[in-house]
Amino acid sequence: MRQEDFQSPFLLAQSLKMLGQDDEASTWRREGIRRAEHVLALNPVDGRVMSLGALYLLEEGDRARAIQWSDRALELYPDDMSSLGNGACLHAKLGHTDRAIALLERVSELGWGGGFFRRCRGTSQEALTRRC
Repeated sequence: MRQEDFQSPFLLAQSLKMLGQDDEASTWRREGIRRAEHVLALNPVDGRVMSLGALYLLEEGDRARAIQWSDRALELYPDDMSSLGNGACLHAKLGHTDRAIALLERVSELGWGGGFFRRCRGTSQEALTRRC
């Protein structure tokens, strides 16, 4: 893996978590976060790093920084599908259902999802989180 590759450790962590190997998953999440921080030091406006990294920061219990990274990605790139989708998942996991659905509605307005997300209004926190 190249040192600037933050996505591979995140994907490995996700796979390990699905296999029930939580300790090993956490190790790889932390490695991915370390690499993401390195990329952001070189390019502090990399929205992909911030929006994806936010989800893994949350998994590692760093709620404040997760929200900060997600909000910054959305501030810089308000119409970016990845920033919007990852932001929606982050807020769903945090229990911010209204914010999550608002972000999904924006995704739908931009042409993705064929109006599906507008139908999420009134969806329970649990059902919305399962979709992430």
